[in-house]
Amino acid sequence: HSRLLGDRLPSAPKLSLTQFIDLDTLQEIQDSFTAVTGLTASIHDPQGTQVTTPTDANLRKASDQVLEHLIADDVDAGQFSAPIAIEGQVLGSIALDPDTSVSSSLGHDQLRRAVHAMGVPQPQADEIIRAAEQYCGPNKAAGLQFLYVMANSIARLCYDEYHARQRVQELTALYEMSKALAAERDLQHILDTATHAIADVMQAKAVAIRLTKEDDPHKLEPRAIYNLSQAYLDTGAIDVDDSDMLREAMSGKPVYIQDMATD
Repeated sequence: HSRLLGDRLPSAPKLSLTQFIDLDTLQEIQDSFTAVTGLTASIHDPQGTQVTTPTDANLRKASDQVLEHLIADDVDAGQFSAPIAIEGQVLGSIALDPDTSVSSSLGHDQLRRAVHAMGVPQPQADEIIRAAEQYCGPNKAAGLQFLYVMANSIARLCYDEYHARQRVQELTALYEMSKALAAERDLQHILDTATHAIADVMQAKAVAIRLTKEDDPHKLEPRAIYNLSQAYLDTGAIDVDDSDMLREAMSGKPVYIQDMATD
């Protein structure tokens, strides 16, 4: 019986890495990692199949060299930072600090001691050290690109978390409203609860619900408000026939208003 019952249960959906991170971003992460570390990397799916293409080291190196010439002065001056932003709001940034590069004073001293230990004369030693720092030092262009990849990845996580929280708030508000609709028999309490729930879900500053008058179906009178004054309630009923929008809404058609301020 357990086996038969288990056969009827739906299996869990199979998830894929590219369902959460697009392929272009994965490729950027792989290429940037390879350029920064010098290590060959690849990204695979659960079956072991590589989802990214191999990093073209020669093309990447040529691109980095061009970029390095363009940004050299600004990077050395510490003028680069990658903003972390969602929906136009900056949450923070990742700044490039030239004073903590891989070419540290410790590495410089170790290189100098090694050159002197080999008995290289001072002028030639200085030339060797300069050449080593130039060709074996940090890849600033690759580091800068990796900086932006990290910033975009963090922003994506924040964006997903932000919308997940919004969805939880919406579902919570709808759940509270559904409980009120199921439990209450008093119409006014239901309408008051609905205005608050609608304001929460829609993130609206104010909400008003109007109902048709019992003695005149062409008149709409305010019955519940949220964050509106008593003066609004005192304005009384409005005539449905005076507005094309109201006529369409009362007929059951969806109404879209592009600009409420000028409609």
